[in-house]
Amino acid sequence: MESAFRLYANVAPVAAVTLLVAAAAILPYRREPAGKALMAYLLLACALVVTNAMELVLPPGERAMLFVRLQYVAFAYIPVAWLSFCLRYTGWITFTRRGLLALAVAGPAPVVLAAFTNDLHGLLWESVRWVEAGGYSVMRATYGPAFWIIALYSWGLIAFGTVIVFRSYASGERLFYRQSRWMLAGAILPGAFNLLHVFRLVPALAKDFTPVGFALSGLCFLFAVYFHKLFWVMPVARGVLLQRLDIGIVVLDRHGAIVDHNEMADDILGIPAVSVGKAAASFPRLDGILRAARGAAETEGPEDDGSSLSGVTEADGRHVSYTVQTSGTRSRMTTVTVRDVTPQTRMREEMERIKGEFISREKLATIGRITAGLAHEVNNPLAYVGADVRSLELMLGRMREAAGEGSRAEFDEVLSVVAGLTAGVERVSAVVGSLLSFSRSGTVSAERAEYDLHEGIDMALDFLRYELKGSIAVKREFTRIPPIPAVKNEINQVIFNILTNAAHAIRERGANDGEIVIRTGYLDDTVWCEIENNGPPIPEAHRTRVFELFFTTKSEKWGTGLGLSLCRDIVEHHHRGLLYLKSANPVIFRMELPAHDPDTADSATAGRATR
Repeated sequence: MESAFRLYANVAPVAAVTLLVAAAAILPYRREPAGKALMAYLLLACALVVTNAMELVLPPGERAMLFVRLQYVAFAYIPVAWLSFCLRYTGWITFTRRGLLALAVAGPAPVVLAAFTNDLHGLLWESVRWVEAGGYSVMRATYGPAFWIIALYSWGLIAFGTVIVFRSYASGERLFYRQSRWMLAGAILPGAFNLLHVFRLVPALAKDFTPVGFALSGLCFLFAVYFHKLFWVMPVARGVLLQRLDIGIVVLDRHGAIVDHNEMADDILGIPAVSVGKAAASFPRLDGILRAARGAAETEGPEDDGSSLSGVTEADGRHVSYTVQTSGTRSRMTTVTVRDVTPQTRMREEMERIKGEFISREKLATIGRITAGLAHEVNNPLAYVGADVRSLELMLGRMREAAGEGSRAEFDEVLSVVAGLTAGVERVSAVVGSLLSFSRSGTVSAERAEYDLHEGIDMALDFLRYELKGSIAVKREFTRIPPIPAVKNEINQVIFNILTNAAHAIRERGANDGEIVIRTGYLDDTVWCEIENNGPPIPEAHRTRVFELFFTTKSEKWGTGLGLSLCRDIVEHHHRGLLYLKSANPVIFRMELPAHDPDTADSATAGRATR
């Protein structure tokens, strides 16, 4: 027993000085996440070693009892400092909350109060005796119920902190081998020394060396976080940062086993949350990326160590950009970074589609200008031809009247030929007029004028005569409607687009009994027009999207998804009307236009309100 007391008396000063030096070394890093907690732990461990040593060297009496009571201050607050360090080091707590700080200070205070008032209640120890040997003495007590509660509280907190440290490294952290050994050793030492004393596993250690265990654990923590520079990079704190990245990261060792990965990689590559140590080949998406990278490396030729290969692949409808980089060190670690670039890819595709559409529209505009010019050029000589044919018809009529009865039959034959010429010229004039109406430069204007909807429908049908010729019949169900204020060419374009879509839908069905029904009506100061076709019905999934910009079910040759979107914009924004899909089977589009100019009506209403 005397040798154990003497050993502790010799070790204690060295341990205390070492702990003070360690605390001083940590002082510059007190603002780091675990710095303050570790410094508090070292100072409390130092206080425990010193007070325990003073109990040992002082003779039995009140002064020795004072240091016994002071030991309870250290015993009460060491578990709090321990847990605080473990939580901060592993990243469970990243900033200080005043409520937690107040709880950490006030929580152990009843233990200290109970120690200094034990003579009144005897809850910590009921009786004491002193064991003396070689000029040293220690107190042996018969402990009361409060002591066991305090012991359970203290070792419970220490055990909880130890579990947190164990968990942070048992979960697969392979990047911190040396640091983890120091941390785990520090977590085990206090409990190990206490068990040695409680169960008398080493008979020569008659003295409780648990304070030395706390001192050694503090030094182990110092070695882990100071000498390995982990005040700046902490394992789980690093993991928290890794999890927050919007880039998926997977680290593989030289054998292709997963060393580390984050949540984004789990989502993109379909990796379970706990996959450390498993082979990359077990996960098809990750294995596909590695195979693609190896194939690219073989194509490009041998690379030096530290090479990086990038690419884009598609998996389950997602476009994934990846980079596979192999370290040039002996460890041959491979880092795979992945990013979901589906939105960017779709945006790029949309931009390409828009670019192509603008090019197509520019081509169409150019064709329109050329067509308008040709129509103008044809229209002038056509007018002369028409005038001459009509003059010829009049002259032949007069000559027929002047001729005898025997010659009139010949004149009638010639007049029938001239009538055919007249009809042909009128037909050509009507086509040229429709063409000019749709393509004439400068006809699109924001100024509204009186517009005959029936005339616009007839003009569109006339223009689409070739498209409708053959197997598509057009049925008009017109009622009497008033003229409406509208931009003629814009409404004509809407009718033309809807009729064209109807013709294409019927052609797609491939039947010979195609029919388009056009209805008009007037109700509640609104002129409406419905265009129905007996083509294939619109699928349920497409019914809410038919007016979306760039949505089309046609091939790129026939559709761009702009027509109906522009039509709705013309009707609803330019004319304050409505354009909607009334029925999907049969397909019916309905257009409603105000019978009076809404801007004029608004102005009149505002004027009446002012008066």
